[in-house]
Amino acid sequence: FASAGGVFELVNMTQRAQSEAECEILLIGDSFVENASGELESEYAYAYKLREKLGEKLIASGRGGATTTALKNKYTTDFLAAKAKYTVLQIGSNDSLSLSVDTFKMNLLELIGRVEENGSIPVLVTIPRRYDTDNTAFITEAAWIKSLGYLYIDQYALLSADRLLSDTIHPNAEGHDLILSNLLALIPV
Repeated sequence: FASAGGVFELVNMTQRAQSEAECEILLIGDSFVENASGELESEYAYAYKLREKLGEKLIASGRGGATTTALKNKYTTDFLAAKAKYTVLQIGSNDSLSLSVDTFKMNLLELIGRVEENGSIPVLVTIPRRYDTDNTAFITEAAWIKSLGYLYIDQYALLSADRLLSDTIHPNAEGHDLILSNLLALIPV
């Protein structure tokens, strides 16, 4: 923005990611992407390790507490400029705290549609068990997620209690390594 002088009043401003080059993977979701635990150093998180491997070919954006509803809104405003070959939707665990299973399913299907409309291949992630609350109704949807026919990572199967931090929600270093190895087995990078 440049001016030769004068007075300007900013009425509305929207910030968007400037991504001229295509990226290999768009990794979006919740605290598993953000590594929102003070208990685990960032260098052990799978998003960090994936960034080391791919560099600028990875765009990763996670926010602790994110739900499918929040991600739907964020996708529309923040990620349409990213032309990723694959989009990993690491989302759903927080939905069990505030949304119904039906709303989660509807939101996930809408997100998948947006990803495909943007020319990207969706990679889904099943919802891991939460030991801090009963999310059984959501865990049973792992079969539904798998039945959609997309590439997926089965976090429910990967993240047993011994692969979680003391908060019993987030993966420890071994859990992050398992997520990363499963992702790399799905996506040729």
